[in-house]
Amino acid sequence: MFRQRLSDSRGSTLIEVVVWVALLLMPLGPGLAIYSQLSDQMAAESVARNALRFAILSSDTNAEVRATAYEQAKVLAQSWGKQISQLQLRCSSSCPQGNLLHLEVVIGNARAIQTSALR
Repeated sequence: MFRQRLSDSRGSTLIEVVVWVALLLMPLGPGLAIYSQLSDQMAAESVARNALRFAILSSDTNAEVRATAYEQAKVLAQSWGKQISQLQLRCSSSCPQGNLLHLEVVIGNARAIQTSALR
């Protein structure tokens, strides 16, 4: 009787389904983590590029460029549905006309730096 029960295949379908579902769902965790990182990276690069471009083209003074870049970066991050954890605008020296500006945006673990000349 005990041997007959061991060779009986009734009831094994549930066990097989559970094992197969577990095996098929395992790759989803790392895939979702990669998607999240790529989404943050794309958002950071887009925010940095577009905020600095908009600030330089629409502002006349250095103070306006800084204020406009910060404001525009927050608006763009909100349109991506992301939160900016760090935002910094640096100048390569005293910021005269023609000098380089660097806008650094950090979203999650993604960091993007956009550089442009001050006109």
